[in-house]
Amino acid sequence: MSIMSNFERPLRVAQLIGTFGGGGAQRQAAALVESLAVRGHHSMGIAVRSVGPFAESSAHRSAFVSLGASQRSLLGAAPALARLRAIVRRERFDVIHVHGSFSLPLAISATMWQSVRSKVVFIWQDSGIVHAGKLPPVPQRLAIRRASGLLGSSHAVSAWLQGLAPRSQVGVFHGGVPEVRPCSSSEIPTIVWLGRWVSGKAPHLLLEAAATLRSEGHRFRAVMAGPVPRGRESFLKMLRDQVKEMGLEHVVEMPGELGDQQLDILLDGSQIAVQTSHSEGLSMALLEQMMRGHAIVATDVGDTRVALADGDCGLLTRPGDAGSLADALRVVIADRVQREALGARARQRAIAEYSLDAMARKAEFVYRSMLAGGGAALNRRAA
Repeated sequence: MSIMSNFERPLRVAQLIGTFGGGGAQRQAAALVESLAVRGHHSMGIAVRSVGPFAESSAHRSAFVSLGASQRSLLGAAPALARLRAIVRRERFDVIHVHGSFSLPLAISATMWQSVRSKVVFIWQDSGIVHAGKLPPVPQRLAIRRASGLLGSSHAVSAWLQGLAPRSQVGVFHGGVPEVRPCSSSEIPTIVWLGRWVSGKAPHLLLEAAATLRSEGHRFRAVMAGPVPRGRESFLKMLRDQVKEMGLEHVVEMPGELGDQQLDILLDGSQIAVQTSHSEGLSMALLEQMMRGHAIVATDVGDTRVALADGDCGLLTRPGDAGSLADALRVVIADRVQREALGARARQRAIAEYSLDAMARKAEFVYRSMLAGGGAALNRRAA
């Protein structure tokens, strides 16, 4: 098959992941299924366990299937592997895009000894393991080295993957989010913090900054929301107790996890978005907030600086530094003109670089490069 035909014909692509429900990685995988279908490709979503709520609510629900694995072990996933092999044989995919290290050995095994050998592209989303200096288990490391192409959610993750697989083609892949209406304006701004309630997201920094700004007489409201991982309920309770101890009950709200409709209302009524994480690849929540036109105040981790155009579209703060966060928030709380200007620039950049269509076009480039044997171009063009 010629290179030219690879860059013209519709592709046959699958997104493989544990489930299409949960966090940003799962939402990104589901969005790729949908956006590639819209662009005319044969696009499927394959869940190793269950399809999940992102697939269930999709306008392309029929494009998602489940392998029905009941255990997170290679032995327990044997029936799922047999089903995956049958699907790969039937669908004759050009590319299987794998999200999640547990799913990767299944994809590698499912494509072996097939008459049509699908390319396997793997993306590593978890920046936490990179930040902690850890390594994945041996089976995942071996599978990573056998993938046709590797993608990191940030440049730091990409460099880490290159260290695991020195001979592999490694690129950077940033996600995309739907275009939505901009947030409403307000004289007294609402700050929104979204994230899982874990210590790595450093939510306490916003409490410390809020206490400082409140003591100076600044007027604002802060809402901190997100899912509570199993076994982390005590962490959220500790933070709620801290809100009371600091006298912030009338300033800071912590409703826990919100449904889609509640979240949409919150984002529409907020004007400032805060990210306090110690590590990130590129947060999907951050991209959604940029698309809303929020004034972004975010820790300078992962590819946040890339998304914010080196600070032109948002204010960058030092990780772990509540004083730096308070300084940046002071600017956007006190100066409505600058707050709205930052939000407008963030929205313009999100529409141009981080829309679903932009993400699909980047994915197409990655897939066609793999098929054409041009994986070396990934670092130049995938991000």
